[in-house]
Amino acid sequence: MAVAAVARLRYATSTSAVPRIVSEGPLRPERAEGWIDDPRDMPIHDGRETTAESGLDLCGFELVEAVPATVERPGERARRRYHAEAEAIVLGLTGAAWATAFDSTRRASEPRTQTNLAVGAPVLRVHNDFTRRSALETVDQVLRGHIRPPATGRVAILSVWRPLRGTVFRHPLALADARTVSDDDLVVVRRCRPGWEGETAFLSWRPTHRWVTFPALRTDEAIVFKLFDSAAGVACSSPHTAFSDPGTPLRAPTRTSIEARVLVCY
Repeated sequence: MAVAAVARLRYATSTSAVPRIVSEGPLRPERAEGWIDDPRDMPIHDGRETTAESGLDLCGFELVEAVPATVERPGERARRRYHAEAEAIVLGLTGAAWATAFDSTRRASEPRTQTNLAVGAPVLRVHNDFTRRSALETVDQVLRGHIRPPATGRVAILSVWRPLRGTVFRHPLALADARTVSDDDLVVVRRCRPGWEGETAFLSWRPTHRWVTFPALRTDEAIVFKLFDSAAGVACSSPHTAFSDPGTPLRAPTRTSIEARVLVCY
């Protein structure tokens, strides 16, 4: 698989037994405690080169064709419509018995767009959204919201990540091949604000990590990747990050994207 870029990725190193991100409120600045940035230059491979080495259960991610997303402006009706689209993508890919999208986030690389659309910036840090503990807590919370939840044997949380406007050139997504990541590489970080605590995971650097991107992602494509899977013997998650590609043309359009978290039960 050819190298698409060599880019600096922001890993993390723990400096205490309990790394934390602390904030005094949802809109207040965050401060890091017990961990520091560890930026590393890493080769990022072109996932379009071959599909033989990809697959959700093998490496933790997969590129799929999809009807362009319908969400452009916020609103409950648009959110429900997009969530239904994300659920259909996941069910078609996995063959799972049941799926529900429970969260979605829009992001933009241009600060003015972030302000105008009230959306977040790309996350330029290697992370996984959940730890095993926080994933199981989320599964319980989501299933409790359904009157007749399905029988829960194997469960997984997937992310459906795709462009909203045009092709992605700036701050594309890089995904770690789950086969090259061990549990020892994960840095469990407590997120703390008044009245609430949760967990997320950063990644400590290892030279054998293998990174993949799908260059020039189009609006009729989506990347589906794992955030958690309860099954043994398959990829559990794919740590991921947006990155600045040194080869991005100066006049390349800015990125506007959407990602949805989908709980699936097999």
